[in-house]
Amino acid sequence: MVTRSSSIFEQIFVGGAQLSDNGTLFTLLPLTGHYFRFGDAGTTSHSLAANDDALVSGNFEVDGTSWLDGLVRIGSPTTPDANYVLHLNTSTAGGGLRVTCANDGATGGNFTGHHLSASPADGDIIWSWQFNGQNSVPTDTTYGQIYTEIQDPTNGSMEAIIRQKVMINNSLTEVIRLDGSDYNASTNMAGPNVGIVGVNFYNRPDASYGGGSLQAVGTLQTTNDTQTTIATMPISEGDVFLVEVQIIGRKSDGTDRALYHLEGLFYRNAAGNVTQQGATVSVGTIESNANWDCQLIADTVAQAIDVDVTGVAGTTIDWKCDIKLMRVT
Repeated sequence: MVTRSSSIFEQIFVGGAQLSDNGTLFTLLPLTGHYFRFGDAGTTSHSLAANDDALVSGNFEVDGTSWLDGLVRIGSPTTPDANYVLHLNTSTAGGGLRVTCANDGATGGNFTGHHLSASPADGDIIWSWQFNGQNSVPTDTTYGQIYTEIQDPTNGSMEAIIRQKVMINNSLTEVIRLDGSDYNASTNMAGPNVGIVGVNFYNRPDASYGGGSLQAVGTLQTTNDTQTTIATMPISEGDVFLVEVQIIGRKSDGTDRALYHLEGLFYRNAAGNVTQQGATVSVGTIESNANWDCQLIADTVAQAIDVDVTGVAGTTIDWKCDIKLMRVT
C-alpha cells in the first residue's frame, strides 16, 4: 500500500486501485478495465468492464431517496429497447409487476401517465398502453393498444378521446372509442341511443364480432356531393349479416334535414367476396332535399359492409347513424 499526502488531498493505492479524498468527494477507482465488486458471491453476468462499474453480489438496501438517471433493467431482459427507461423480465407464469397501496382509507393507489408538453395540440397522444407478444416469425408485435388522445386542449373547453385497438386481419384496428366530444350534457347521452355518459361505442366500427349481435354508432360531416362511408363492418368468410341502419342528417344552418331507415342482408362464402342478398329495403325515408342519399354497400375490396351517405356540393351536413347487426356464422 502506498500513501501520498498533500494539503489538498490524500491518495491511497491498493494493488494499483486508488482511494482518494479531495475534501468534498471520496473516490474509489479500480484499475482501467476492472470493475468494483462488493461481496464475493459471484462475478458479472452482464458487461461490467469499466472502472466506473460496480457489482453488489449480495442484497442491497437503500433507505433514502434514489436517483436512477440511466436505463433500469430488472430480471435480465433479453432485448432491452433504448426507447424505454425501465425494463422488467420474468419467466414465471402469471408473474409481472405489482404495485400495492397500503392505505386503509377509501381511496386506493393511482397510476398517472403524464405527457409534459409545453404546446399541447389536438390529436396529441397523452399516454399509451400496448400489449405485445411474438408472432410466428417470431417478431415483437403489438396485438392490442389503449391510448388517450387530446381533442381540445383549450382550458375551459378541454376534450379527449380514449381509443382501444386490437389486431384484426394483421392490422391494428380501432374497435372502441370513448369520445368526450359526443357527450350531450342536457340528456346525459353520448351519441345517438348510447346510454352511457361520455361513451361513443364503435364510431366507424371497424371491428369483428364476438357475439350474435352488435349495436354500433357512426358520425360524419360532409361538405360535397361525394358518396362517403360513415361506417364499415368487416365480414368474415362464412358469415351472414342482417344490417339495420337508421341515419339522420342536418344541414349546418338547419334549413335541410333527412332521415333514412334501411335494412339489408349480406353474406360471404368461403374464399368468396362479401355479397348482398337481394336489394336494400327502405323501411322509411323522410328528406327535405331529394339530392341527399344513403346506401348499404357490399365492399369487395375491404370485405366489409359499408354505410355510405351523399350530401350536396358546397353544403355542410352532419350525419349520425345507429346500426344494429345480427350475425349467423
